[in-house]
Amino acid sequence: MEEIKFTSYTLSKDVGYNQFIPIRRNDFETSFDKKTLIYEVEKTTYNFEIEIIENKYLWMYATYGNPEPCPPNLYNKSTKKNKKNQRTKEDVELRQQFFSMYDFEKGILFLNQSNKKGILEKIFLECFNKKILIKMIFLDIEEFGNKIKEVQSVKFQTLHNIFTQNLKLSEAFKDIFGDEFDFEISVKYKQPQKIFKTLLKRLNDGSKNYEFENLYITGLDDKNFEQIFNAGNFAKKFSIMVNMSEYGLKEEVEVKQKLLEKMQDVQN
Repeated sequence: MEEIKFTSYTLSKDVGYNQFIPIRRNDFETSFDKKTLIYEVEKTTYNFEIEIIENKYLWMYATYGNPEPCPPNLYNKSTKKNKKNQRTKEDVELRQQFFSMYDFEKGILFLNQSNKKGILEKIFLECFNKKILIKMIFLDIEEFGNKIKEVQSVKFQTLHNIFTQNLKLSEAFKDIFGDEFDFEISVKYKQPQKIFKTLLKRLNDGSKNYEFENLYITGLDDKNFEQIFNAGNFAKKFSIMVNMSEYGLKEEVEVKQKLLEKMQDVQN
């Protein structure tokens, strides 16, 4: 079994004047349900499978690879000898995979590789004639507090500067570590929602007042999805476990099914 981790993003289309709105089902032709296409970016070749499922979800899956390196010889583990590599520089082994699924109603996109956002944006522009933008979800600390039932951990990096000289937090650290301190702190915090909302507000205020930086908070929602607040950026995260095929690739049909099951539980 192999673990695949997914992170949430927004998927929006450009409607002009630098305004973006969520992609919906009616942005695609009514007859559109499934499409396979080959897309090349520099030396990398992508084999895309794009499918609309139940008019609710947009499934985008790709295998991809690069023709290089292409060594002249291969090693055979059975014979323990080298043999000539029959693959040419025009042949590409599509041995890498990435997966994504978008919920038309909730406007949430889940990706397992954040560095593939740009590829999806190019696919939409060149194949569907739609300029899109994929980005992190932004919300304030109060909205984050309303979405979670439990704070799991809090991380931040302390600062030693003119803004923190007379603060109680800084004075406490100074007593322990001396005048010069600059380090990251991580704590686990499990309290009722009413109590941790006060904590979240104090942490956010401290970050805004330059008492510390790199504020990173994780929590769980009612469905036990991990929720992350990172300096105003917000993400839902979850993992699925899938089987590997005889060729060493993740079973995409199983990935699609398990991702669909997870997507149905995701809350706005």
